[in-house]
Amino acid sequence: MTDGEIRNDRGECGNALFLILIAVALFAALSYAITESGRGGGTIDKETVMITAGQVVQQPASVRTAMTRMIVTGTPASSIVYTGASANNVFDTADGGGGATDIPPPTAACVTSTDCTAGWVYVPATASGTNGNFVYNVGTNTGSEALAVLQGTSGVTLDICEQIQKGLGFASDVPVVGQNGPVTWNTMGAEADAGNAFTVKGAGTTLDGQDFACFQNTTANLYAYYHTLVSQ
Repeated sequence: MTDGEIRNDRGECGNALFLILIAVALFAALSYAITESGRGGGTIDKETVMITAGQVVQQPASVRTAMTRMIVTGTPASSIVYTGASANNVFDTADGGGGATDIPPPTAACVTSTDCTAGWVYVPATASGTNGNFVYNVGTNTGSEALAVLQGTSGVTLDICEQIQKGLGFASDVPVVGQNGPVTWNTMGAEADAGNAFTVKGAGTTLDGQDFACFQNTTANLYAYYHTLVSQ
C-alpha cells in the first residue's frame, strides 16, 4: 500500500465521521422540535395553526370562484344549490354543475373533530332583500347572501380564529363579539320566514362590509367562521 492510498483512507474516515456528527446533530434538533411541539409552544405547532387557518379560508374561496363562474354563465345566484344531481349544483360535475370540490374543514380547526367531520354549512342565496341571510354592508340587499359557515356544536378553535383575524389585518386578533350572537348558525340552513332576516354584524363596526371573518357567537357561546360566497 502506498502513502497516497493511506492518506486517502484517512480522508474517507474523516468524511464519514463528519457525516455521522451532522446526522446526530440533526436528529437532536428534530427530537427537540417534536418535544416542544408536543408542549404546545414549538415552531411546528405555530406552523400548523397557520396552515390550518389557510385551509379554512381556502375551501369556501374555491367554492366562491365556482359560483361566480356559474353566475357569469347565466345561473341566477338564488338557483345555485349544494346537493343533488343538477346543473345548478356547485359541486356537481357529471351534469354540468359548478365542478367545485366539497372538502371538509381540517380537523385541527374545530374544538371537536366531529364538527369538522360534519363539514361546512352552506347557506343558499335568495332573491329577496328581506328574507334570508345577510352580511351587514356587503351587497345592496337586492337579495340575501350565500354563505359558507363553520361552527358545529362546539365551534372553531380560538387559535385558528385568531390566526385568521391576524391574516385579515384586524386590529385585535381576538374574534369580535357578534351583536346578540348574530345568527344561530347551525339552524340557518333553511330560509327565514318571509319578512325576516338574519344579519351578520359585529357589536361595533368591525364586521361591517367584511366578506369573511371569525367572531364570537355569544348566543351559542363559541367561535364561528363565516365566508360570503355570493353577495347581493
